[in-house]
Amino acid sequence: MIIRLQNVGFHYPGQGEEGTGTVLSGLDWSVDRGEYVAVMGPNGSGKSTLAKLLNALLVPTAGTVQVCGLDTNDHRQWGAIRQRVGMVFQNPDNQIVGTTVRDDVAFGLENLGLPREEMRRRIADVLPRVGLSGMEDQSPHHLSGGQKQRLAIAGVIAMRPDVIVFDEATSMLDPAGRREVLHAIRSLHQGGTTVIHITHSAREALYAQRVVVMAAGAIRLDGSPVDVFNQVDHLQEWSLELPLFAEVADRLRQQGLPLSRRISNEETLVKELWALLQ
Repeated sequence: MIIRLQNVGFHYPGQGEEGTGTVLSGLDWSVDRGEYVAVMGPNGSGKSTLAKLLNALLVPTAGTVQVCGLDTNDHRQWGAIRQRVGMVFQNPDNQIVGTTVRDDVAFGLENLGLPREEMRRRIADVLPRVGLSGMEDQSPHHLSGGQKQRLAIAGVIAMRPDVIVFDEATSMLDPAGRREVLHAIRSLHQGGTTVIHITHSAREALYAQRVVVMAAGAIRLDGSPVDVFNQVDHLQEWSLELPLFAEVADRLRQQGLPLSRRISNEETLVKELWALLQ
């Protein structure tokens, strides 16, 4: 277990402990090392607040958040926690500070106080991993949206955190940029990084090993993509996107077709339909 939340509550200052000001309440949740977890939920469900609690950008107003055994309530541990949990946000322009691609990746490494030779090694290692090799001297402002977000990811992974939280990191990108970033996220997970991917997209959530659905400051569903996306009534209640195969399968069930609840993608839906037609 790399992240553990116990009875976590959060409200913003001046909004009181109960009522409309409460963002999270009684949250118990954990993530194992090496997992790829997608977090979905409607606007206002507490997803982004949860993300900020994971690296002590926010601290809980009730309960405890532990990262690698470190308690975020202890301000003396914040530096160590933030080295272990990296964040990639929605707008890459908010994370880019360097005048060149190389300088931008180096910025976080300088803050860690690494020797210059080690910084060079890490920059040479991470840029090919996000598809930016050969672009070291380019200005970040001349990059595409997808390239900028991959640069933001490079800056995070160069610091070698145990966990990377992607807070709707593809929402401002075009389809090509989204594919680039999703490929980078999957590659990171395959390399052993623990990934927490906050997203509105059901299609993106399907890449995860586990899907968590939040609503009204609490976790409502937590399971494999197959288990979660076959609970269509709940997802529609929270106005969440459904994968196409899940929506089609649900409509066919409503028409009386005896489809199973284990359909996981378009291919398995086609196989079940073909078997019924036979």
